[in-house]
Amino acid sequence: KLLSSNTGSDFEFGSSVDISGDHAIVGSPRNNINGFNSGAAYVFSKIGIDWIQEQFLQPNNGLPNDEFGKSVSISANYAAVGSQMKSSNGIEGGATFVFRNDGNSWSLQDTVFASDAENGDLFGAATAIFGHNVINGAFSKDDPIVSTCCAFSGV
Repeated sequence: KLLSSNTGSDFEFGSSVDISGDHAIVGSPRNNINGFNSGAAYVFSKIGIDWIQEQFLQPNNGLPNDEFGKSVSISANYAAVGSQMKSSNGIEGGATFVFRNDGNSWSLQDTVFASDAENGDLFGAATAIFGHNVINGAFSKDDPIVSTCCAFSGV
């Protein structure tokens, strides 16, 4: 059982999860750490038979309603955290934050926005990372009836 250090019953802790080796990541998109529904993610490490919270992840510029942690993915020393309502230049198109573990802690490596972002795209509603490659879903891109997916690599 994975337990977080600071989550409430309505924070949706566990609404997104992933595992890679002895590391797991758990999303909590309705965590209120940076305001209502700003979101958070938690990295756990397996020590013996127990899973211990290793680090609490937040974006460097978290705001209310970002929903950081809506999607999470982890692969070796990299983790990706989707924030489907994140704003960039006044557009709520979403973003994905890529973190890297240097052996001691997880730190923000990159923030990925769609180059053609539009309000309501929901970029980052789904994310996956493997090595240096990240793929993000933006299922409301262009037309809410026709889904699209945007892939980015080299982070």
